[in-house]
Amino acid sequence: MERHDAWPVALDKWLSEARDANPYATAESLRSWDNVIRNHVADALEAVAGQWRLWYTEAHRTLPTPTRAHPWPDREAMAWAQDLKRVADQCSAEASRVRAQEMPAEDRVFHRLRAHDGLLDLLMACDARLAGHVDALVALARPGAIGDEAARRPRLLEALSAVQDVLQERQAALAPATPF
Repeated sequence: MERHDAWPVALDKWLSEARDANPYATAESLRSWDNVIRNHVADALEAVAGQWRLWYTEAHRTLPTPTRAHPWPDREAMAWAQDLKRVADQCSAEASRVRAQEMPAEDRVFHRLRAHDGLLDLLMACDARLAGHVDALVALARPGAIGDEAARRPRLLEALSAVQDVLQERQAALAPATPF
């Protein structure tokens, strides 16, 4: 089964076992659901980064060839091309950050999750919000003319900010409690 086909199966499995009496099944479902959602979000972010890299390549290609009379390219055009690359790199970095999010894999951590239903519910809520951002990211990843960049930028920055907020909340929930 392909990765993009797996999320409905994982969702069905999770919904059927959401309040299962077997805590190991619930923890296993949580881990697989979380992995599928994170992969889907990261794939969408990588697709967005690919589109912005195409625009960067196109913008860089339009820069004039240096001559003796004009050895340096136009600063504004160069800054715009570099900004396109910066946004693509930011999307790639966020995709890596999404993939690198930790998920408990040890029995003692599963025990902590089983003992605290609130934490389990918080992680599932974070995953649900991440899944909600996928549609916006996929819409931003659709191919388009370089002129679409200005219209897509505010939506992209909003989506990236929302993903970062969810990842920070998720990371804070999984962070071990400090003994102080």
